Amino acid sequence: MFSLYQRPVSRYGGYRLNLSFDRVLRVLALLEESELDDADKVDLALRLLVMNKRKLLRLNPVQKMELYEGILRDCIADQSHPVASREPKCFDFAQDADAIYSSFWLDYGIDLHGQIGRMHWRTFTALFSGLSERTKMREIMSIRRRPLPKPTKYNQETIRNLMELKSFYALRGPGGTDYQAGLSELYGMLERQVVKE
Repeated sequence: MFSLYQRPVSRYGGYRLNLSFDRVLRVLALLEESELDDADKVDLALRLLVMNKRKLLRLNPVQKMELYEGILRDCIADQSHPVASREPKCFDFAQDADAIYSSFWLDYGIDLHGQIGRMHWRTFTALFSGLSERTKMREIMSIRRRPLPKPTKYNQETIRNLMELKSFYALRGPGGTDYQAGLSELYGMLERQVVKE
């Protein structure tokens, strides 16, 4: 959980962690990778997140899995967000990278490329959730969530325009996430990954 009186977590179970947003996003992309088996995903994720790599060499596969699950559960997933959501997905960190980048620049004056390796995951998600309605990312999410109005003889042009926008900004393939429920979906995916393994 994000806290105003504590720095974001950078240790877990005696291991120093690098939980910069870029590393966590790489780990989340690994979860979606169908060409890797679970053991490879765990090894790669731990190499990305754990700073003291020598300690990892002493762990057996079960210990690695427990460490991985603990980091996902306690350091990446935010328990304050509800897990189950019925809302449609409306963002994807990879597909919407340019809109996210420009939105951080517009709202906060933050160059995310300059924050690679520096900005903590929890800081990133807190700022992402606070993006204003004037940002491109919020506009795209609004278009994706907006229902089509019931057709009348007066709104056909409006419906056609919205359908074109929805088509242009449609999420490709699996992995999109809804903003309010988006982090919930992400955390749900992480929890399912922990339970599965």
